[in-house]
Amino acid sequence: MKKLTFKAVIFLAILFVNIAVGMDISKWKYCSKISVEQKKGVDYAKAQLTKEIYNVANPDLFELRIVDPNSVEIPYLLVKQDYTPKRKTIAPLIINRATDDKNCYLVTLDFGNNKLRDSIKVETEGKSFRRKVTVMGSNDNADFNTVVNGAYVFAVDNKEKSRFSEVKLPLVDYRYLKVKVEPMASEKQSPVIKAVLGFESRQEEIDSEPVEMVFLDKIEDAKKKISIYDYDLKYKNLPVNEIRVLVYGDTFFRRVKLQGRDSATRMVKIRSEDNRERYREEKVAWKDITTTSIYCYRSDSDKKSYQPPANNRGICCSCRSEYYRDNCGCITENKTIKIPPQSKMYRYLRVVIENQDNRPLEIRSMNATMLPAKIIFANSKYKPDRLLVGAKSVSKPHYDIAKIISEPLKVKAVCASLGALEPNPFFEDAKPKVVPWSQRHKSLLLIILVTTTLILFAFILKSLSDSLKSGNS
Repeated sequence: MKKLTFKAVIFLAILFVNIAVGMDISKWKYCSKISVEQKKGVDYAKAQLTKEIYNVANPDLFELRIVDPNSVEIPYLLVKQDYTPKRKTIAPLIINRATDDKNCYLVTLDFGNNKLRDSIKVETEGKSFRRKVTVMGSNDNADFNTVVNGAYVFAVDNKEKSRFSEVKLPLVDYRYLKVKVEPMASEKQSPVIKAVLGFESRQEEIDSEPVEMVFLDKIEDAKKKISIYDYDLKYKNLPVNEIRVLVYGDTFFRRVKLQGRDSATRMVKIRSEDNRERYREEKVAWKDITTTSIYCYRSDSDKKSYQPPANNRGICCSCRSEYYRDNCGCITENKTIKIPPQSKMYRYLRVVIENQDNRPLEIRSMNATMLPAKIIFANSKYKPDRLLVGAKSVSKPHYDIAKIISEPLKVKAVCASLGALEPNPFFEDAKPKVVPWSQRHKSLLLIILVTTTLILFAFILKSLSDSLKSGNS
C-alpha cells in the first residue's frame, strides 16, 4: 500500500512539473508581445491580427499559439469576418402584364406585404442588349410613385456571367411594384420580362482596414488588346476582400482578371552527377485569383429630367449615395473587384483588363481593403504574454472555448493589442549549433589517425615476421 501511494505521488509530481514548465516553443520562429487592457469582471480579451503576422504565418493560421510567461498554452478562438451579405430572396406574384404605345413592357408585382427590399432582379429575353428600367411603387395598386428612373439591365453575350439583371433600390416597403423595361432603338418588338425576384440584403458590421497598393508597372498589349497593371501589397496572405478601381469615364464595360504571386523569381535546384549543389533562377508564373467585370452606364437623357427624391436626401435611386453625382442623372456602375472568400492572396497582384476593340481605360489608382481576423482568448484565469507564429507542420489546435462562445464577435471582451514581431529566442534554428569535436580539431584528428595507422602497420609487419620465423624452424 505504501509503495502504491509513493508511486502515485511521484506520478502526480511529474505531471505537475510538465504542466508548470509549459510547452515546447522551439518550433515557432517569431513572437508578438500581447498588451491587454486592465478591466475587472471581464473573462475574455480580443485582439486583431496585424499585417506583419499574416506575412510570416501560414495561410491557414493553424500554427498560432498564445502562451503565458512560463510558456503555458492559453486557449483562444480565431474569428474570421464574413463579408458576404446575407440575402433573402422574395418571389412576388405577377398580377399583370402589359405593353404601351412605345413598345415598353410592363409587369405589376404583388409582394404580399410591406417588408423592406433593396434590389430586384429583372430577367428579360435576348443575347446582347442594354435596356432602360423604371420601377414604381404603390400600396393600393392604384397610385404609383417613381422609385427608380434610369437603371439598366444588359447582356454582353449569351453567357450567364455576362448578364447583369439586378436593379438596386432605395429601401422601399411598397407592397406593389410596377417594372417597365424600354426597348433599345434597334428593337422593333417589346422586350419580354420573363421573371422578377426581390432581395433583402443584410450586411453585418465589419471592421475593414485599408491596404496600400504600391504601383509597379503598366503594360499596354495592343496585340492581345489588354491593359496590365502590377501592384505590390508589401505583405502576403492578407485577407483582402475587395479592390476598388478609380477610373475616368462614365460609359464602359470591361472584363477583369486578377492574378497574383509572392515573388518574381525562384531558385530551383539542379540535379548533378557530382552531387554538388547547383541552382538556376526561373520566373514564377502568375496564378489566377478571380475574374469579374467593371462597368459604368449613364443616360444623358436623365440629366434634365432626373431629380433626387427629397426623402432620400439626394441619394441616387439606382446606385445610392456612394455613386451619386450632382446633375449627372442616374448611374449604374460597378468599379469594385470582389475577392471570393477563402481565396489565397499574394503579395504581388496583376490586374488584367480586356479592352477588346475599345480604347484602354484611364485608371487613376486602385485601393484595397482587408478584413483582419479577431483572436479571442481567456484573460481572467491566465496571464497572456505573447503570440507565437511562424511554425511549420503544426496542426490546428482544438479548445473548449470554441464550444463555450456561440457568438464570438458579440462576446464581452477587453481590448488587447499585438506588438511588433520579434525573433523567438527559443527557436531551434536560432540556437547556436554545437560543432563536433572532430570538426573543431581536424589537424589533431589527422595526426592521431596517421599515428594509429603506422602503429597498426608496424604490428602487422612484426606479426608476419614472427610467423615466418616459426615456420622455418
